[in-house]
Amino acid sequence: MPSEEKLWPSRLFALVYAAGAVLMGGYALWHYLMGDYGQITLPALLTLLLAGATLLRLSHHPQRYLSAYLVLISAYLLIAVEVAQLEGGAGLWLGLPPVLAFLVLPPGSAILLNVLLGGCGWCCWSARSRPASWPWPTWC
Repeated sequence: MPSEEKLWPSRLFALVYAAGAVLMGGYALWHYLMGDYGQITLPALLTLLLAGATLLRLSHHPQRYLSAYLVLISAYLLIAVEVAQLEGGAGLWLGLPPVLAFLVLPPGSAILLNVLLGGCGWCCWSARSRPASWPWPTWC
């Protein structure tokens, strides 16, 4: 059994993941109450994913670090879907996944993830603004 000093950060992360799951569930409920039924699926599935990440973080399984990746996947997915629908003020939300990556991953992994996904996101967003006569194929 791990000591209390080593168990506290795991419980703290689990508490934060559980709060994220509650917020995501509230977001899905908000879409339901607003009558935007087409947007409920992703937040509802991500609520289950975050609940699974919380339980994985609380377990003493050797791969409990995977819960951080589940949280990052859910953040990147939700931001990617929601930013495409926002007309103004999207810049604030684009900073959330890189900051979250630095909070839950070691610095080397966070930098690598942000460089790779930042470049991919930049290519995809610039592909939308290209004219129809662009000579290269748009693969994003």
